[in-house]
Amino acid sequence: MVDLELLTTPQILGSQNRNLFTVRYFIDQASADINRGAISLPYQMETAQQTLMARIYNSNNPDCFETVRFDITLFEQPISNPVPNLEVCDDNFDGIATFDLNNQTSIILGSQSATSFNVSYHLSQNDADLNTAPLPLSYTNTTPFNETVFIRIENDLQESCSDTSQSFELIINPKPIANDFAAFQCDEDGVPDGRTVFSLMSFDDSISGSAAGVSLSYFFNQTNADNNSNELNNTSYTNIAPLQNIIARVTDDTTGCFNTSIVT
Repeated sequence: MVDLELLTTPQILGSQNRNLFTVRYFIDQASADINRGAISLPYQMETAQQTLMARIYNSNNPDCFETVRFDITLFEQPISNPVPNLEVCDDNFDGIATFDLNNQTSIILGSQSATSFNVSYHLSQNDADLNTAPLPLSYTNTTPFNETVFIRIENDLQESCSDTSQSFELIINPKPIANDFAAFQCDEDGVPDGRTVFSLMSFDDSISGSAAGVSLSYFFNQTNADNNSNELNNTSYTNIAPLQNIIARVTDDTTGCFNTSIVT
């Protein structure tokens, strides 16, 4: 349905007084000339493109009139599908990270063609509405830890056919504290070999700063800690050398973000 009264009449009238002139719409020139068979508004288009006639006449004297031919084209209205927030773990406690916004594009489009519709990303609703200041697809947030991104999807052939109703959050989850810790224990098993049994979990509070909502685990090296593989027994671990380093991993139970530290 096309509201010609809203879209076309103001263009036809221009600066002329709406109270003095009337505009009616017709399928063909003959109907417009005799002022018969005006189409009903809003107008239901039968094809994607049609030619119509407009008749503008003096409301006090319908015989004083002009007609104008115009084309009307129907463009497909895009729909912005909702997307999840983008979340990453902070890497250096500054709340800043680089995001690939293009990861959202296929979700926003859904079944709509990527060749028919363009998706852009903006820092404000106004920018999205006006199609100004689009963000680069590889975007680094400027507001630490949380920033809202506004979406615009538009028809490539007619940018006024757009949807700016959706937005999502860029979330940079802080990584937990992981303090380095020096563990010392006397070799009291009667064998003077510099090896003894440690309860690694007794180091938890010192390493995490007694933080709530975190879990600690211990690993032989940094690679294992990063990959969360081959975890050491945290209740009974025997060191393999008098002076040995192991890696503690502190993981946020909610976000899964982690940090590591050295236990000597």
